[in-house]
Amino acid sequence: MRDEPLLGALIHAGLLHHATFEAALAYRFSLKLASREMSEQILREIADDAFSRAPDSRTRRKDMVGYTTLGTNDLPRASAFFDALLGEFGAKQLMNSERMVMYGKSFGNGILALCTPFDKQKATPGNGVMVALNMETEEAVKKLHAKALALGAKDEGAPGQRGPGFYGAYFRDLDGNKFCGFKMGA
Repeated sequence: MRDEPLLGALIHAGLLHHATFEAALAYRFSLKLASREMSEQILREIADDAFSRAPDSRTRRKDMVGYTTLGTNDLPRASAFFDALLGEFGAKQLMNSERMVMYGKSFGNGILALCTPFDKQKATPGNGVMVALNMETEEAVKKLHAKALALGAKDEGAPGQRGPGFYGAYFRDLDGNKFCGFKMGA
């Protein structure tokens, strides 16, 4: 079964946080389990079924960013880094496949995905690209930064006030991707 396209499309459709989605997926998957293949038609059926059971669209969560994907050249090394780093803050692997690992607290909330590039070219960090991780407290920002450095990340800015109501710390992961741990407000 190819789970990446299925999960990616369902994340984009905003269905993964609905309890009704689980029922729709379980039913459709049980019907197609023998073939071990999820076609585009099956995906449409799952989405239609889930949307038909979902609450009014006004009650659906509408986060601006559903997930962020970063490339890596060594998925086992990258996932070991993020298992250790994000696990301390309540995140876990939500999906793990041959070329992608997705992290978060649950589907339907912000997700960080690590993957080997689909085009099989070398993964490189983007100039000007940064992922910001929302922390509960300033102490959590400090802990995230310290843990990242202990795991081999490069320091890009020690924890501290960066402006009124913004406390942040910066680092680059083992592949050179830039991250900020931050706390907004008092």
